[in-house]
Amino acid sequence: MVLKALLCCATLLSVVSAAHAQSEAAPPVLKFTTLSRAMGSATSIALGKNGVLYGTAETPGHCTGHIFSLTPPKPPATAWTHKTLRSFNCNGGTGEPADLNDLFIDGDGTIYGTSAGGGGNGTPFGHGTIFSLTRNKTNPQNWDFHPLHRFNDNGKGIVPLAGLIKRNGVFYGTTSQSNAASAKHGTVFSFVPPNGSNPAEHKVLHVFSGQLDGGAPRGRLLFHNGALFGTTSLNGRWGGGTAFKLTATSGIPGWKHETLAQFTGASGSTPWSGLVVLKGSTLIGTTASGVDNDNSGGMFSLTPPGKPVVIFKAAESTAGTLIYDEPLVDSTGAIYVTATYGGQKGGGSLIRLVAKPPATLWHATILHSYKWCENAECGPAGPIVADAKGNLFGASKLDGVYQVAGSGFKP
Repeated sequence: MVLKALLCCATLLSVVSAAHAQSEAAPPVLKFTTLSRAMGSATSIALGKNGVLYGTAETPGHCTGHIFSLTPPKPPATAWTHKTLRSFNCNGGTGEPADLNDLFIDGDGTIYGTSAGGGGNGTPFGHGTIFSLTRNKTNPQNWDFHPLHRFNDNGKGIVPLAGLIKRNGVFYGTTSQSNAASAKHGTVFSFVPPNGSNPAEHKVLHVFSGQLDGGAPRGRLLFHNGALFGTTSLNGRWGGGTAFKLTATSGIPGWKHETLAQFTGASGSTPWSGLVVLKGSTLIGTTASGVDNDNSGGMFSLTPPGKPVVIFKAAESTAGTLIYDEPLVDSTGAIYVTATYGGQKGGGSLIRLVAKPPATLWHATILHSYKWCENAECGPAGPIVADAKGNLFGASKLDGVYQVAGSGFKP
């Protein structure tokens, strides 16, 4: 009888274990594929219509930038088609951009971009530009370059370090500095491209003082619930940067600035990326360093008017350090982000973060480790993007443009 009871229990445990195993999703089978290494080192990627990727690249040692496209293959073909849409020389004396930032792909296929240099205003290399690329009307296979705005040192800000966003036909962006005392810590601006006989319109919405409101914004802006949100990488109460909100008003100057968070070091410092919506009014962002006052980066959540809460500490994982780029959130609330340096292979990591209540820190899974190479920045560059099938795409100065399938990303 005892033996039968033991066998019965063993059978029951086996059934329960099997049922539990079936209820848990199998771990994803990750596939990392380099799509293209053409035209130097890829520095950022954006997703356009029909799965076409658009990106920026640099030619190391040649001071040359490129904008390219990668078109997905039609079965049974497997190779993506690379095409250089425009190449630029960093001299910038002819109004061409230099040091390209992330691209914005408009609904009609027009490519908009900013550059930290070029334009030829004031110096041989210029202070930055806004530009667009459109398909040639006669030959749609070719692209036409349009310089739209040159940043000059007239107190309106120079050296934009982030790409543009668009809302209701108006573009928004930031500049990181100015030699003019009135705007030396950067600005938030709006921009309307020229249309027919109407010239381009550039307006400064806020000038950072370098005091409690911070300075040197580097990340892309976010438009959410009728307001603009962003971060500054420096200054503020403790020198580690701020998170801010701009709300349109009917008065002058037309926008109200509100500081949402002061980065202290304990909550991280030097946020280089912008803010992203996690859920409802909760935002998330990354810090390049300073979590618990060390040199490692991390990630925070922010639900105004509350203070930032650290949800990931790079120093407490093997993921690497220096988290520069904007995170990506899927439909389940999982977060995907890259670390630029360190990690298991030295070149940073692709990380998946999942909430584990009631714990404050999220569980981190390293999906891919990037290789390190001497005297070069080989890790991930620019934010990752996802298509409708859940494939992730990114850029790396060593791997070029890559695709990650099987990451578990849910569109």
